Amino acid sequence: MTSWREAVAHRLWVRFGIVLGILVVYPFPVSMLPKFSLIDKLANQPFTWLNHWVGEGVLGLAPMPDSFNGSGDRIYDYISVLVLVTLAILGAAIWTAVDRRADHPRLVAGLRIVLRYYLAGVMLSYGFSKILRSQYSDLAIARYSEELGGMSPMRLLWTFMDYSKPYTIFGGLAEAIGGVLLLWRRTATLGALIVAAVMTNVLMLNLCYDVPVKLFSAQCLIIAIALAAPRLRAVVAAAMGYATAEVPPRPRMSSRWELARWAARLTMVALLGWGLFAELGGGSGGAVADHELLGGWAVDTMAIDGVERPALLGDAERWKTIAAAD
Repeated sequence: MTSWREAVAHRLWVRFGIVLGILVVYPFPVSMLPKFSLIDKLANQPFTWLNHWVGEGVLGLAPMPDSFNGSGDRIYDYISVLVLVTLAILGAAIWTAVDRRADHPRLVAGLRIVLRYYLAGVMLSYGFSKILRSQYSDLAIARYSEELGGMSPMRLLWTFMDYSKPYTIFGGLAEAIGGVLLLWRRTATLGALIVAAVMTNVLMLNLCYDVPVKLFSAQCLIIAIALAAPRLRAVVAAAMGYATAEVPPRPRMSSRWELARWAARLTMVALLGWGLFAELGGGSGGAVADHELLGGWAVDTMAIDGVERPALLGDAERWKTIAAAD
């Protein structure tokens, strides 16, 4: 029999997860739609003020720029995580103090749907950016003559990914397939497991090669684990050859609510498709014929002001190689 303390702890944990999940994806789906950046900024303005107040006013940190500069691992971003977790703790505590109900199955089910579509949108975006070679591209000619010791860890990783087109497409397919499977309830657990495996690898690459997307990749991994967790025991049991219960059918509503549900689902898919098309539809233009000088060249002789410069290791002005790119 569950004790009172265990019941309260369970209630707090569930409500903490609900509040944190809502805060993490807010203001989805606006945040993923093109030409809605102003609305997204206005919706996040209260959190921006709160982040600055906590970071600069409470913790006494130096003024933190909040404009995005390509990095998702700034001090501002870590302060944002602290603020969201704190708000989720306070929200769960207040909620539990004023509401003594044990469970919220409809709210949890609704949040799972939102998290599924949110994660699906992220995975499809990253997946197709790899498949269409917009995140990674063909290795630049100049990169072939670049010294390995002069590369940053992130540049080394990008060189590794740029070098192999089949591997980047393979990684993109894994992300995209996981994202597509998340769109349907019966395949959501499989999709979440695929995304969890993919994002574990992505997070480790970001950590080990100092790619500034560590917080966001960790967030996607946690969401994938949370989506897979309710059915994880059944998946493990089935993999070990044990009989498992069938996925219970979804409770049906009135015909009017079923029609509204399908309309909302189609709208969400259309919005995700619109955002994905706008993000990846820029293209790079038509193909250009290669010039005869395109490529990397070794400099055999070089003269400066008519004076030939021998290839000495200590001569910083003497060219050793030259690359002609398109």
